[in-house]
Amino acid sequence: MYVKIALIFFSAIISYMLPNGWDKFTALVDTREQTPLNLYPLKFKRAGLKTGDYSIEGYENQIVVERKSLNDFVACITRERARFERELERMAEIEHRCVAIEADPSHVICEKYISKVKWNSVLHSTYSWMIKYKVPFVYCYDHDHTADFVTYYLSKFYYEKNGPSVGRLKKNHNREKEKVTVS
Repeated sequence: MYVKIALIFFSAIISYMLPNGWDKFTALVDTREQTPLNLYPLKFKRAGLKTGDYSIEGYENQIVVERKSLNDFVACITRERARFERELERMAEIEHRCVAIEADPSHVICEKYISKVKWNSVLHSTYSWMIKYKVPFVYCYDHDHTADFVTYYLSKFYYEKNGPSVGRLKKNHNREKEKVTVS
């Protein structure tokens, strides 16, 4: 319970404290993304990305985020392994990359996924891929926390690439009011 409270608090901080410059770029969401994250307040558009699910327009070869639900991630360890490892190989060539998993590590340990694969196989595959491909894996608890992480990750990248330190920008928003509609 304390972990969930901490994650909710952390999510609120991320949502309100984006780096300056967040309104100066357009985030890209891969066209194959079935349930896109709500990246509010970022501007975004759909695009066919060669690698990953999220990036920044004009920086597709410099930053990428691959998003996975827990069930999708577990499938990447079993029946989708070869395809996912090819994706990791492509990601390894991009300087700023990560895999954002919509789950908490405790969800893995408690095997809260639809598969017979054991939790230690999931974690050990993750650790092996982190070493082999040098791609970090970030557990983000759920869909909303993943959205907060990706929003901040893309914003921080853009801020670091394009401007000196000028402080933080507060942005008031409510994810429930700002539903994502994608055409």
